[in-house]
Amino acid sequence: MKIRIALFAALFFLAASNMYAQHHGRHHGPRLLDAIDEMGEDLQLSNQQQAQLETLKAEMDADMQTLHEQDFEDHAAKREAFHNTMASYKEKVNEILTDEQEAMLKEKRKERMHKRHEQMKNVDKEGMREALRAHHDQEVLPVLLAKRAEFDKELSTDDRAKIAELRAKFEIKKAEHRIKREEMRKRMKEDGEKHPHHHREHRGHGPKTDDPDHQALKALLDKYDTELTAVMESLAPQQEQWKKERDAIMQKFMPEDAPAKREGRRLGKFGHKAMKKGHFLLLDPNATASSINSKTTVINAAKAYPNPASSNITLSYELLQDGNVQIELRNESGGTIKVLEEARKKSGAQQLNIDVSSLRDGVYYIAIISGGGQSIVKTVIAKQ
Repeated sequence: MKIRIALFAALFFLAASNMYAQHHGRHHGPRLLDAIDEMGEDLQLSNQQQAQLETLKAEMDADMQTLHEQDFEDHAAKREAFHNTMASYKEKVNEILTDEQEAMLKEKRKERMHKRHEQMKNVDKEGMREALRAHHDQEVLPVLLAKRAEFDKELSTDDRAKIAELRAKFEIKKAEHRIKREEMRKRMKEDGEKHPHHHREHRGHGPKTDDPDHQALKALLDKYDTELTAVMESLAPQQEQWKKERDAIMQKFMPEDAPAKREGRRLGKFGHKAMKKGHFLLLDPNATASSINSKTTVINAAKAYPNPASSNITLSYELLQDGNVQIELRNESGGTIKVLEEARKKSGAQQLNIDVSSLRDGVYYIAIISGGGQSIVKTVIAKQ
């Protein structure tokens, strides 16, 4: 199956990561306002300041709600939109406080962060992720796949093909973003910086609404809005139940004195009414719960060199277990140009020489597919 469900699986895995982020404190705006609430008397806020902060909090909650209900191209775009919004509100809070209040608040927040860090040191994060992933695989995934397969009957043949093409394109975009993040992490590690997600090169302005693929997805969402709304409404009771079950799972791993979860804060893509129509439409209706649940990472250390290349590329990777391997060359939009290799291979180091002399200059992707998963390598063709 050429069109894989990596995007789908990643979205579910990120839901679990977002749950942990609730307790770890990802967004600056809510943390800042929490600290102000806790030490309001110490800050000696004037009546005017209190009124301004209450108004600001209402505005922030409204903006956060809008972001939660918005469909994003990918998780990175969502994170960037939240980061920029919270940074904006942080500046607005600082404009309301005096210099003395701001300094006192800064010290209080440092104490809170240190306490939270100490509390989370002994949390079995991997165990929590595994428990959340198991809940997703056993309780959530089968229901969503059945709903998506049923919804597929509502689509025209042409629209099914369009969605399959978009699924592949977004998969490529996600892979490219991952590659850029890894390159940035490596560069920042060499420079001795600790927080790559705060780096200016990583910041953006939310979803790329002018992107042709995003526009194509939006057109499909508009076309099937009535049908998709009905599906979301039918899933709402189950999503509420899933949220309660995940809360219970997560609570088992949290220390007794961990900060309480803010009411109304979302826990991820599958919190109450949090499943987005775009994510649902991009699910692969041909996938099965068993194929996803049994999927493991079997490809490691994939790279292509030289990069950029002019005439020949050597692809190297490690296959972690015996299995069928298919290697595809894809264009920048995610379309398959040709299948480079299709064979059964033994585990271990692998290499493939690829003739690219007939290709035009530009960006290409090499997809290594095996064991229900895939690894994507970006390569650039630049002839001299």
